[in-house]
Amino acid sequence: HALSRMDAKQLAWESTFCRDYFQKRVKGATMDTFACPYGIYPRSDALLHVLASQGNRCVLMAWGDASYAPMDKRFDRLR
Repeated sequence: HALSRMDAKQLAWESTFCRDYFQKRVKGATMDTFACPYGIYPRSDALLHVLASQGNRCVLMAWGDASYAPMDKRFDRLR
C-alpha cells in the first residue's frame, strides 16, 4: 500500500501487523527499521513519528535506484 494514502491509524496498524507477522515466523526476530514501499513516504512528516513510535529506529526509502551521497547537495538529511 502507498503510505502517502494512509492516516495515522492505518499506518500504525500496517507497521504493527508487519512486525507481528515476521516475529511469529522467525522466533527472536527484531525489527527496528522500516522501508517505505516504492520510496514513498507518508504524506506528512508528523506521520513519520507514528513509525518512530512503533519502535523503528530508522525509516528508509525502498526504491530501485541509488540514493544521493551525503556530500551531494541533493541529499536530504531528513529522509
